Amino acid sequence: MNLLEALQPLRRKLPLLITSLLFVVVAVASWSAYQQLERALLLATGDRVGAATQRLASILDDQTALLRQDEQRIAALPAVVRYAKDKRAADRDAALAQLDRERTPGRTGPVSVSLMDATGRVLLTRGTVRPVPSVPASYAGAPARDTLRRGWVGPFVALKDSVYYSVAAPVIASGDTVGFVVSYRGLGGGGSQPISGLIGAGATMAIGNADGSVWTDLATRIDGPPPLPATSSAPYAAPNGERRIGAQLPLHAAPWKVSVSLPVAVALAPAGPFMDRLTVIGLLALLAGALGAWLLSRHVTAPLAEVSRAAEDFAAGDYSRRAVARRHDEIGSMAASFNRMAEQVESSSATLEDQAAELEAANEELRESELRYRGLVEHSPDAILVHREMRIEFANDAAAQLIGAATAMALIGKPLLELVHPGDRAEVAARAHRSATLRQPTPAAELRLIALNGETIAVETVGMPFTLDGQQAVLTIIRDVSERKRLEDHVRQAQRMEAVGQLAGGIAHDFNNLLTVITSYSAMLLGEQSTTPAVRADLEEIKGAADRAAALTRQLLAFSRRQLLQPRVLDVNELTLNLEKMLRRLLREDIELVTALDPALGMVHADPGQLEQVIVNLAVNARDAMPDGGRLTIETANVTLDESFGPLPEGGAGDHVMLAVSDTGHGMTETVKGHIFEPFFTTKETGKGTGLGLSTVYGIVQQSGGSIWVYSEPGQGTTFKIYLPIATLGRTKRDTPPPRLPVRVGSETILLVEDEERVRKAARRILEGSGYTVIEAATGAEAVRLCETHPTPIGLVLTDMVMPEMGGRELSSHVGRLRPEAKILFMSGYTEDAALHHNVLAPGAMFLDKPFTPVSLTQKVRDALVA
Repeated sequence: MNLLEALQPLRRKLPLLITSLLFVVVAVASWSAYQQLERALLLATGDRVGAATQRLASILDDQTALLRQDEQRIAALPAVVRYAKDKRAADRDAALAQLDRERTPGRTGPVSVSLMDATGRVLLTRGTVRPVPSVPASYAGAPARDTLRRGWVGPFVALKDSVYYSVAAPVIASGDTVGFVVSYRGLGGGGSQPISGLIGAGATMAIGNADGSVWTDLATRIDGPPPLPATSSAPYAAPNGERRIGAQLPLHAAPWKVSVSLPVAVALAPAGPFMDRLTVIGLLALLAGALGAWLLSRHVTAPLAEVSRAAEDFAAGDYSRRAVARRHDEIGSMAASFNRMAEQVESSSATLEDQAAELEAANEELRESELRYRGLVEHSPDAILVHREMRIEFANDAAAQLIGAATAMALIGKPLLELVHPGDRAEVAARAHRSATLRQPTPAAELRLIALNGETIAVETVGMPFTLDGQQAVLTIIRDVSERKRLEDHVRQAQRMEAVGQLAGGIAHDFNNLLTVITSYSAMLLGEQSTTPAVRADLEEIKGAADRAAALTRQLLAFSRRQLLQPRVLDVNELTLNLEKMLRRLLREDIELVTALDPALGMVHADPGQLEQVIVNLAVNARDAMPDGGRLTIETANVTLDESFGPLPEGGAGDHVMLAVSDTGHGMTETVKGHIFEPFFTTKETGKGTGLGLSTVYGIVQQSGGSIWVYSEPGQGTTFKIYLPIATLGRTKRDTPPPRLPVRVGSETILLVEDEERVRKAARRILEGSGYTVIEAATGAEAVRLCETHPTPIGLVLTDMVMPEMGGRELSSHVGRLRPEAKILFMSGYTEDAALHHNVLAPGAMFLDKPFTPVSLTQKVRDALVA
């Protein structure tokens, strides 16, 4: 049967065939569209349910915080605190009355209020609902700032169809927990109406215990939903068989979780009208297709036969054969296309060999390009991995070195997630999915890898879609950023210490003014002959407490780098040997003191008293770290620091003296090491440490232009290493302090400049008692006017360093111009201006520390006048 005969039944079957094809296409398209709409509706519903769940969880957390605050208020009621503390019968009725007033009618307020002692025994109860509450086991070990110390909320308790929950708060007396107040509260009504209004009709809300034991809809007890993932919404089957979409989130402030769900039928309701429209459109398309197919069959068979004959001749090798079909419809276009194809094939056959040669040349260039690409990848300093379905398919040498593999081939076939830190595996999987499935690059992100030896490596990684051997894969570029992270941590620590230092310095400065008044007046009263022994003993206590407070402020100033140092060139070995006898008295008999001092040690420029304090503080700290005995080692050595040292001291690279203090104690964790230099941070028991010892060490070393490093591991002991610059050639000789003259009374005129009135009055009284004539100025400007107008000579100007408008340094320049014969004596708790010059006084300048005593004030004044 030839083609023409075969076309006769085609004329009859073509309309049916086209109509059938149209039906299949329309049905498949409609079903696919409906499926996509259904997925979109379910996804959107899941997002709405998840958002509503998060919002409800946030609202419940806020309300729970308010309940804890209300319970803290009840626990702080005076009668409740007194009865919980002393348990006196006289306080019982008052405590019961206050508990009665806290109960409110209805279901939203406390229906039962109980008072327990610190052991959990119930002392008082008001109300009918009295399940026995329990104190969380973690309460006793919780720090004072912990959430449990501010109260807690208990799980739901079901009594028949009613649901209650407890709110508890500790009763605090004199800083100790003497009991607990526990309120049982009912739940307010409302059911699921609020959530229906939030995300649509049919939505339900349930709140239950975190373990799923008790559930409620805020009106009554209900059967809870099955457990759902806490990260996203998910479909599930309700007990009645209804399909629903739900989400669950745990609360942060209570042992509860909130669940929100919506029927799948409600979520898919918009799909019904859409399917109706699709059905109508499909039927119209089928009718139009059937009519078009019937018309097409009457005009297509004859031209098709001509084209078919031409195609058979062409296939037989007659490339000059052309189809004759003079029509201006699709068949004519097909015949014309066939003729053009035939012409192109005929012309192309003549140049086929040339094209084959060109193709071979292109293949050669492609192979060369691949070799160049492979060379770039294999020699890249960054690690490069190509993975497919989370398994490594390619790795360069840098990746093998980063992971610790012998060769790059050793990584081929390994699961990618085995090399990722467990805490980052979810993020890596999400990034790989984005690149592999969505074909989208992933931005740079900092992650952690696990080397084959177990070491954690901080890296920065970028992923992008890639094609390997014709299949889709993911190319990941990895850069080791461990060193950069270490430097960033160091900078953040330095910034934090600087901020704390500024605060500590400001507090110490103001506190020193108050201590000056206390020490001055107490010393003057102690010098009075009429003071009785009883009053004298009280004054001695006041003066001793002020001296201890002054020592604390000096430690704060040392940490904040605002104390005035009096440095000189000294030998650290000699200073250490002079301290050795005192250190042995400080240490216990079960601690061995070992010194290893470099005989060729260089000189340093530092304050000897402050450096002695550094060694003593470190030795005491080491002693406390060795409760069972051990060895304390003090070493010195000359070292040269360069860029490989890490963050360099203020003096930069160069020759330094290293002072190391090591112990064999219990060591420190990384967390403790991150805080040891912060003021008031201590791991010792309450009352056994101020937390200022290492803070003082840090401040003195930094202010002396050096740096301090700590090396410690739990159970392996601790080593503190201090690096101080070696003194320059101009300071190679040991400095000796000038001799002190005996204190004498005087008759000179002294200009006293102090903005703090109480300090000024105390200083004036002391100086006038020693025979001096004192004129006062509260500001620098007033002092300048007195220098211009006072008729008699001024022997000394005693001025505070830090004053409003005009400080002591600026005032001294005016004094030098107006009264060149007058001496200058500066005083302050610290000086901001001196801090700008490393807190070191200019040569020849005199300085008086606050707080001062009458003896120290008159001694300094006399020294300044005779200098």
